[in-house]
Amino acid sequence: MIVVQRVVTEWSKRSRGGETARRRAGVPRAYPLPSTMPGPAVLVHQIMAREENDFAPQEAARTHDVLPPADILHREHIGGVFLRPDGDRVVVIGCPDPRGAPERFGHPRTLFTLGRGEHSAWLVNFRFTDQTGAWYYQHWSVNVAHADAPPAADLFLRATPARIVDEREYLR
Repeated sequence: MIVVQRVVTEWSKRSRGGETARRRAGVPRAYPLPSTMPGPAVLVHQIMAREENDFAPQEAARTHDVLPPADILHREHIGGVFLRPDGDRVVVIGCPDPRGAPERFGHPRTLFTLGRGEHSAWLVNFRFTDQTGAWYYQHWSVNVAHADAPPAADLFLRATPARIVDEREYLR
């Protein structure tokens, strides 16, 4: 089973300092997983912590019965990443939001490869412009595991990731 957990923190310039910045900085990089039944090939757990909700987490989960075949991977990403089977391993390919600044590597690229029982993380941030021209920001913590099914709820909380790809940039 592949588990993808994406924690997205979103804020405006109002939360760049003071008490709201402390609340924003307090958003965890990982959360307990929802309980799942054995069987699905992929569990996607999305958590949004937005300034407009005082950074209270809003969670959603979905499952896929099969890992998407390689020929459709570049049409639809799962929690900010593409997943490509490679024998008994899974290649995790980062899919940064192309609307965000700073400009990243321009196209999806391999972040890491996971063997069974391994998990890793991708940290990345962005600055966007809304319809009014105002800036807003996002920080993604994308945790990915090649886990036993069903995974333990504390999968991403109990151990340090095998690899952390940190692509956070200074955002004005």
